[in-house]
Amino acid sequence: MINFLWKGWEWFAYEHAKNNSEADRHSYYAENVVKTENDEMFFYIKYAPQVFENDTMNEDKTRRFGCAIMESSHEFTYGKFIFEARMPNSPLTFPAIWLYNPSLYPAEIDVLEAYPDMNGCVLGWKDVRWETNVHYGDRVKQYGAKGIGSIWYLLTHRKNKSDKWILDWTPNYIKFYFNGLCVRTIKDKAVLEFMNRVPKMRVVINTMTQEGFGQEEYTKQQGFYLTKFDYIPYRTATFIR
Repeated sequence: MINFLWKGWEWFAYEHAKNNSEADRHSYYAENVVKTENDEMFFYIKYAPQVFENDTMNEDKTRRFGCAIMESSHEFTYGKFIFEARMPNSPLTFPAIWLYNPSLYPAEIDVLEAYPDMNGCVLGWKDVRWETNVHYGDRVKQYGAKGIGSIWYLLTHRKNKSDKWILDWTPNYIKFYFNGLCVRTIKDKAVLEFMNRVPKMRVVINTMTQEGFGQEEYTKQQGFYLTKFDYIPYRTATFIR
């Protein structure tokens, strides 16, 4: 397990899910996270076949690609979470920025889930395949994914430049911002009540693979760089329970 300090917080990288994810039968989480000379976090997929004796999805029990994950040791509460990242439009990868509650899972807030297609394209006619999502409830209910509008993406996204995502989390609402625009507000009572039961979250950043990712997609891989993380807590009685 790799432990490091970054932006004033302690993080660790490890095989968080091992081979339990059914998103792609050929991948597993590994320690493929490095801090660059520019104080950025670099996430990458590595061709590193590994045998998992409890793998029920592959006859040879082998998964070929190790994918990066980084998790905060600290559990955060209500506040603004600011992320800046250079996202890779790599074919059939799955970069994500999310928060979860380890003691109340599936309490999960997905700031970003990216789904570039087999050509690495994320731009659709209406929405970009960069989505927000929320998971809650005892049966892992999903409060619907919602993409970022393609027009705002075209106006604000610059190739090889960092984009900014902000999560504004309070007991009364959950808001998502992309490059300065509020792209989603959640005020659903059931969602908020579940999130407010134990308002503590760890931050997770990862890159994974989609179904169909193979050697060709691996050779076309681009880097996923997290360039900034900042947390502004809400300390008033209005927000801290």
